[in-house]
Amino acid sequence: MQATFVLVLAIVPALRTGGTADAPENGRSAAVTFQKGRISIIAADVSMEDLVAKIGNRSGVAIELHDPESAKSKVSLVIKNRPLEEILDRLFRGLNVVLFYEHGRLSRAIVLSSLDAGEKSDPALIRGIHIPVVAEGPVDFEAALERNPAEGLQLIKKAMSGGETDAKLLAIQALYSVDDGAALDLLRSALSDADFDVRLSSLDALKERQSMEASRVLAGAMSDRDPMFRVRVLEVLGDRGDLEAIRKALSDPNAEVRELAAELLESLTEK
Repeated sequence: MQATFVLVLAIVPALRTGGTADAPENGRSAAVTFQKGRISIIAADVSMEDLVAKIGNRSGVAIELHDPESAKSKVSLVIKNRPLEEILDRLFRGLNVVLFYEHGRLSRAIVLSSLDAGEKSDPALIRGIHIPVVAEGPVDFEAALERNPAEGLQLIKKAMSGGETDAKLLAIQALYSVDDGAALDLLRSALSDADFDVRLSSLDALKERQSMEASRVLAGAMSDRDPMFRVRVLEVLGDRGDLEAIRKALSDPNAEVRELAAELLESLTEK
């Protein structure tokens, strides 16, 4: 049996963005993806406690947050494909973090109150974290949709047609809760964005929709120029059991896409 290794990061410096108010009743949600030890996060005005829970669910790492002030703090950030350990280090700057490893993989993190609770960091110095700001705070597309759905969609459409990637990512996050034709058209458009992260975020939003039109939009994304993105699309199509789209992928010009299509087809047609 392999031993469990413990790495103690004493007084790791803490990112706190936005104060310590309680979570809003409408319950903001963070979009979190995790793959091969690297994590991407889109969050707008969510509590640190909720964000940590989402990170734990996606990564499979048990994260215990024992600092009440940090748990209630609000976070607005966009993180793109960074190592999980790095993000934990930056999220809890100023706190004591204990990391547990099993079989060479991070399995548990315990976050304790800092000996110097007053230590804070400048978010602008944090590499890999970008906070899109309009006026005095991040764009709150979800709140705009709640106030006036039509105007909120127009605000999202404007952000999606702009050049700011982080604003597009936050706009796509807001569309998770909107299930209509206008939202689907915006997500369809985002699938053709030049930025890989925008296309990937749109894909994540679309895979939650079970309509036939959403399935057609996803199948159309198999024409994306990037074979790695086509692999991600094909994985979603496999989860949906779209045999027609998977069979078409057998003739994809990329070998990895063809191999995945063959594996999915075999798995889905097994009796």
